Amino acid sequence: MKYVFTTIVTVLLFVACNSEIAEPSTPTLPEDIKQLEALLVNESNDVSKLSIYNALYKAHNKVLDMTAAYHYLALQRQLAVRTGDYLVAGKSCYNMGLIKKGQRDYIKAIDLYLEAIGHLEKIKDTLRIAVVLDNIGSVFVETGNYEYAKKFYQRTGAIHYALNETKNQLIADLNLGLCYFATSQPKYDSARLYFESALTLANELTENKLYYLNRIYNQMGTMYYHAKHYPEAVDNYLKSLRYTDVAQEEQQAIGFANIGEVYMEQGLYKEAGKWLGRAMTLSNQMENSQRIAGLLNILGRLYQLQGDHEQGVQYLEHAIEEADKDVINEHLQESLRLIRQSYVALRKAGKPVNIEQYENVLLLDAMQDLLEEEMVDKTNFKALQAALGLSVELDNEKKQKTAEIQLNSRYGYAVIVLFALVVITGAILFTTSRKIYKIRQVLEW
Repeated sequence: MKYVFTTIVTVLLFVACNSEIAEPSTPTLPEDIKQLEALLVNESNDVSKLSIYNALYKAHNKVLDMTAAYHYLALQRQLAVRTGDYLVAGKSCYNMGLIKKGQRDYIKAIDLYLEAIGHLEKIKDTLRIAVVLDNIGSVFVETGNYEYAKKFYQRTGAIHYALNETKNQLIADLNLGLCYFATSQPKYDSARLYFESALTLANELTENKLYYLNRIYNQMGTMYYHAKHYPEAVDNYLKSLRYTDVAQEEQQAIGFANIGEVYMEQGLYKEAGKWLGRAMTLSNQMENSQRIAGLLNILGRLYQLQGDHEQGVQYLEHAIEEADKDVINEHLQESLRLIRQSYVALRKAGKPVNIEQYENVLLLDAMQDLLEEEMVDKTNFKALQAALGLSVELDNEKKQKTAEIQLNSRYGYAVIVLFALVVITGAILFTTSRKIYKIRQVLEW
């Protein structure tokens, strides 16, 4: 079972956390980089230098020169520590962590977040500490470690409850609900309690109330879908749609697709097709290509299940075109897995298969393997454990991940060699063996 819109919940709910917090109060400064650099050369006042460093960071960040942006943040941090400005030092570390997290250098990001907390603790800035803890949690969500993410959301939630901040309490509860049912051993009762708490808090809001109700009910639908309680899943997805208006076509498309997938899992293909068709009608309103790829995967699988592999391949090839191929992409991996199944079925039925497209599938598959191998190297789970003081022993987990990557790589090389031999003989040989995947159980929206 695969989910529609992977990790969208965490991405949306962390927008506030990923915003800049490095905003020292300063006189008006120019935005031009060369003018700022000229000011810096002649500036002797430390407070003014901190402001110029921050302006240079923002200017380079705006043009996506992250190397230069990071450089000026590092200079800002160094000066702030030397002058005892722990607020600015904490903010500098936080923004440096955001850059490293964006580059998937999770170890360095965690180090910087922890340093930021150290500076902020000196001035007892509890609210900003909660923001940093949220981002540490998001690192574990992005790497599929929901059990560890939960530890940080619990700390964050305690802070927000102590400060009586309704919206942030709601977000903490929603994230905790996600973690409780996204783990390998889900605890649905605990997840439901957190979602119900989030609903209560959402009804207390005066701003963005509909926004949060939509997301809470959508997530509850996902929980029930995950638990195979399909009527309850549909009921909650329908409730989520009540909190969208006609102008929110993208949200409506997502809701329709979720309902369609529930019916598909029950074998109600005609009903599933109706809802997925409604989603496709609105798909041109989807700005995120990953969401489009997720929807196309579901449609491809719908036709697969009905034995129409030719139509399924058309949707899956379109999904591959839409997918971001330069990152570890679960939608893309799902497309590749599904399309290989259809290629096998078509060849068994004596129907033609596009050789060029099949070669492309093998190439993309190998690229995803390399990205996953790099991910294992960068996400050093033992180092994360030491940095965060976690008591869980992760040596075996890392060894298992490494072994799986090696097995995947050997399998990939074998398939490529086999394919080359088959092309030479003028025929295509397919096997029914599936590639072993480490598919992280993550959630839609």
